[in-house]
Amino acid sequence: MHHLVLDACARAGFRPQVLEVSETATLAVSVAAGLGVALAPEPVRSLGLDGITYRHLRHPQTVDLMLAQRKPEASPGVVAVAALVRAAAGGSAQNEPG
Repeated sequence: MHHLVLDACARAGFRPQVLEVSETATLAVSVAAGLGVALAPEPVRSLGLDGITYRHLRHPQTVDLMLAQRKPEASPGVVAVAALVRAAAGGSAQNEPG
């Protein structure tokens, strides 16, 4: 992700000083506290934090995500969550059992 963020900034014409955080909520709180700006996924808007203005990127960056699970998976909870993720992704999956 690091290089994707830096590439997006370069396309916008600047090179940022970088503070990396592991949680999206920490990212949003840092922005609200005045520590800088952030590239964040659209759902961050739902946090509803005061002091943050959201702007769409002129050149949006997409990220491919994958679902990984043990094979064979015996936990009903994991199987159910994996099915929900596949359904939300339009049912496409590589190396899907079945």
